[in-house]
Order: sequence, then structure tokens, then C-alpha cells
Amino acid sequence: MLPGSTRDITKHKQTEEAERQRTEQFETLLNEAPFCVYMVDGDFRIRQVNPTAQLVFGNIPDLIGRDFDEVIHVLWPQAYADEIVAIFHHTLETGEPYIVAERVEERRDRGVREFYEWQIHRIPLPEGGYGVVCYFRDISAHVQAREAIAESEERFRTLTNNMSQFAWMADATGWISWYNRRWFEYTGATLDEMQGWGWEKVHHPDHVDRVVQKWRRAQETGEPWEDTFPLRGKDGIYRWFLSRALPIRDADGQIIRWFGTNTDVTDQRAAEASLRDKQQLVQAAKLASIGELASGMAHELNNPLNNIGLFVGNVLHQLEEGHIDPPRMRYNLQTTLEQVNKASQFIPSLIP
Repeated sequence: MLPGSTRDITKHKQTEEAERQRTEQFETLLNEAPFCVYMVDGDFRIRQVNPTAQLVFGNIPDLIGRDFDEVIHVLWPQAYADEIVAIFHHTLETGEPYIVAERVEERRDRGVREFYEWQIHRIPLPEGGYGVVCYFRDISAHVQAREAIAESEERFRTLTNNMSQFAWMADATGWISWYNRRWFEYTGATLDEMQGWGWEKVHHPDHVDRVVQKWRRAQETGEPWEDTFPLRGKDGIYRWFLSRALPIRDADGQIIRWFGTNTDVTDQRAAEASLRDKQQLVQAAKLASIGELASGMAHELNNPLNNIGLFVGNVLHQLEEGHIDPPRMRYNLQTTLEQVNKASQFIPSLIP
């Protein structure tokens, strides 16, 4: 450049400013990311770690710039740490990404099991060469919740499969998607045959329309459902069941599913019918006994009442004719009194 001349560096300054803005944007995105991010450079040194990932790494001093192999062996057992280091080397050398949907290991530094999903990719570095960026997320809480749900479901299935009743679940529309083992043992059917509205096949044809209508009405109103009907077993014999279903609601009160049971009441109904028959026989026997007693009383009262009528008639006849015979009058009155006393002996038995 000649003395006294100037050089326009506007374009150079603009390029520097653009690069600075990109760097700031990158740093902002990295630091604000809801997942963990860190980068390893070509010399296998940890170059960048965002705040979210820093929490996972823990209290490792001077993390930035430390050897990645060394750090990983602080965090994880020997075998798993060796595996991770080998994977990073492979991606750095080949550019082939690596993705892990879910991995569980026990942290060496913390002594606890942790679950992670992670993936790594090779990226070019500003100064040339390549590095490896790792994106990961701690999914321990998610996995533990899933395992707790699975354990709860297993306990539920164990309980329902060993109860004496049939049990089943339906969605909010009444579509049944699950039965316990007792149901299949009784009907001899498969889930494919019974799911949805397939249960109608084992209902008695004289009752199925009524049951369906009542079941649909419960879904419309959201009220608990109850009905009694016969179900056909795998032996072709119908037995009577008392069925109940309760709606299960979410936090907003919306029905999300139904839980139902069927209880065999065949023997109970037979016992009740037998009891009714016995009560009817006892009642009939009582009525028959009362009839026999009344007939006997009528027979016992018939003679004294006839005699009373005869002797009273004789007395009245004597009075009307004016032919009073005192001894005969005395006899008739005394006989009448005896017949009245005899008849009165039966009166208390007629009073309850």
C-alpha cells in the first residue's frame, strides 16, 4: 500500500460482526436448550458444556478442556465407559452418528441407576477438523414412572386373575378391551372374539337386547351400571350373573374408562327360589290346617247348637200353647244351658 493511502475494511468488519452474532446466537441456543449438550473436539478434549449438561456431569473440577476419556471413566463403570469412548472415536473418525433410545447404568460417582437417551454427531470446527457433539436427556423419572405403572398393572392383573369374579375394562364408549382370566376360562373364547361388543355372543338371546340398551344408557348418563342376566359357558350351559360397572374419571370429571365385574349368582337364585317354594308350601299347609280345624269345630258345634235350637223351640211352643209343664220346662232349660256350656268350650280356640 502506498504512503498516505487507505484501505476499506468495512467488509472485513461486517464479516467479523456477523461471526460474532452467530457465536452469540449459538451460545444462547446452547445455554437455553432444555436438553443437555456438550462437545468434544478432535483432540478428545471437552470443549463446551451447556448449563443443563453441567448439572449431570456433577462436581468434576475444570471440566472444560479435560480429557473426555478420563471424565467418562469417573462417571461410569469401566465396561460402559470404554464402550462410550469407542463409540465417540468411531463417530469422530467416520462421521457415522450414533443414537441410543434408552440406556440404564449405575453411576460410578453417585451409586444410583440413571436412565438416558442420547445421540452423537460429528460436526466441523471453526478452526478446521471435526468434533463430536452429544445431545442427551435424563429420562430416569420417566422410566421409573413407567416401571411403577407397569408394576401396578402387574399387581392389578395378578389380583383380578385370581379373584372369583369375572373382571373387564371398557373405554368411554363401552368398547371392552380387557377381560381377566376367569372370563376366558368360563366362556372358552379369545380376546379377539370378545373385545368390543363381542360379549353379546355369550348372552342369552332373550336378554341381550335389554342388556345392550341398559349398558348404552349408562354410557350416556355416566351413572353406574348394574344388571342380572344369564351367560353361556363353554359347555353350552347358561348361568346367571350379577354384573356391575363403575365409571373411572380424570381430574376434569370426564369418563376415561369403565371397570366392571360379573358375579355368579346361579346358586343364590336357586336357593332363593327353593326358599320361596318352601314358604309357599308352609303357607299352604297352614291354610289347610286352619281349614281342617274350622271343619272340626263346625262339626263339634253343630250338635249342641241343633239341640239348643230344639229345646228353645219346645219352650217357646209350650208358652204359645199355654200348656206349661214345669218339670218338662225345667228339663228343657237345663238341657239348653248344658248345650250352651258345651259350645262355649270351643269359642276360645277361635280367638287368635
